[in-house]
Amino acid sequence: IRMIHTLLGEEGFQSGMRKYFELFDGQAVTTEDFIHAMSVANDNYDFSQFLLWYDQAGTPNVDVVVEKNENEMKLKFIQSTPDTPEQKNKKPFHMPMKIGLVDSNGGDLKLVLKDRDDQLDLEEGILHLREEVEEFTFLNVKKDVLPSINRGFSAPIKLTTNLSNDDYAFLMANDSDEFNRYEACQVYSMEVLKAILGGDKNIPAAYFGAYWKILSDKKIDHAFKALCLGIPTGEQLAMTQETYKFNRAFKAVSFLKKEIAKRFDNEFRSLYDQTVGDGEFSVDAKEMGRRSLRNRSLSFLALNDNNADLVKEHYLKADNMTDLFSALSIMINENHLYMNEAVEDFYKRFKDQTLVMQKWLSVQAGSSNENCFERVKELEKVDIYDSQVPNLVRSLVGAFARNLVAFTHESGRGFKYVATKVKELDKINPQSASRIVSAYPNLKKLPENLRLLATKELQDILDTDGISKNVYEIVSKKLS
Repeated sequence: IRMIHTLLGEEGFQSGMRKYFELFDGQAVTTEDFIHAMSVANDNYDFSQFLLWYDQAGTPNVDVVVEKNENEMKLKFIQSTPDTPEQKNKKPFHMPMKIGLVDSNGGDLKLVLKDRDDQLDLEEGILHLREEVEEFTFLNVKKDVLPSINRGFSAPIKLTTNLSNDDYAFLMANDSDEFNRYEACQVYSMEVLKAILGGDKNIPAAYFGAYWKILSDKKIDHAFKALCLGIPTGEQLAMTQETYKFNRAFKAVSFLKKEIAKRFDNEFRSLYDQTVGDGEFSVDAKEMGRRSLRNRSLSFLALNDNNADLVKEHYLKADNMTDLFSALSIMINENHLYMNEAVEDFYKRFKDQTLVMQKWLSVQAGSSNENCFERVKELEKVDIYDSQVPNLVRSLVGAFARNLVAFTHESGRGFKYVATKVKELDKINPQSASRIVSAYPNLKKLPENLRLLATKELQDILDTDGISKNVYEIVSKKLS
């Protein structure tokens, strides 16, 4: 629907919505009816190829090859969609591709195409891709200009390019499109993490330089800055590898975070001090963004020993659950000096509030502490926990199963523990049990020793008498 909005523009989309209600109000309608209304309200706009988005399964891959010459830049788009069991040889989609050309000062150039008069929405920065391979040559482009591709996530695709890490550093620091600036942060951070995972722990100066530009940029709002300052998770990093190595991936992420924290301790402290609240608690966007940035800053400050008292103070002075729980989470994950006291204090204050206690259980079961498994076993004994209440089991056992470092421990104890709890819960609430067992990772991508251990536990679940259809379906799919 958002692609349709991009294709038609605000006015055309609203005309289509009015026509849709005029034609079909009160009726049972189809996707084709919606597209029909959009078309007839916009001079019979041709959506015939666009309808493939509804007919073809899978997410398209778009590979972009960027070539720079003197005063010209060529973009070659190659789209493909992987075969699926019931569909092969997918046809190319019609997709709106928003782009920009960013100059050395971070400004956007005017788009001028060579030998193409079929791109009627070029002034809005939109290219229409319709063929499997398409090339666009832009004029009046100097060599230091970089393309910003798929701005605003204009097409739901998997994008790859031949841009270098230095190119992504520039876009990370300068792109005016917020989606692509965030995307550049994630792409470049992931490349740095992959290098660390491969043994190269020398963080490029260009990465630190781009990160500093985000830290010091006063033009972006707090919420967006907090988002950009985050880096990919250990799980995301592990998923890029042929074989999952969750422990190594999480250590790589931890290393990068600590290097960032060490390099920018003063900058994070400045952000933390600048984002102190000055009024009553509010849930408006501005205040939510302020809290988000302050807590993001605290999460990095906590990685430096000299800030231990600051984290404790943040917890003690918090006047809202967002700040209080953020401090608690940081202390648990960083094994903070004040952690045990804070965990106990939080429990005493909120033990009568079930929803809050569910979060209290989850943050401990999902922690990166080495003693996480032992802590989960201890939490089964606390007064507020009841193995007969599915929500509590999900909060503890489910959170542990999503904690892929602890869950995939080389001993297999995590697999065995979760399998035992799934069998117990299945007798009470099969739906909750099936959700928890779905956390087992893709067996094909686990190291052989872990694959054998996980397979054994899943097969044991499958062989259990009276297993529910819910759990049987998930487990049998995992095993196959």
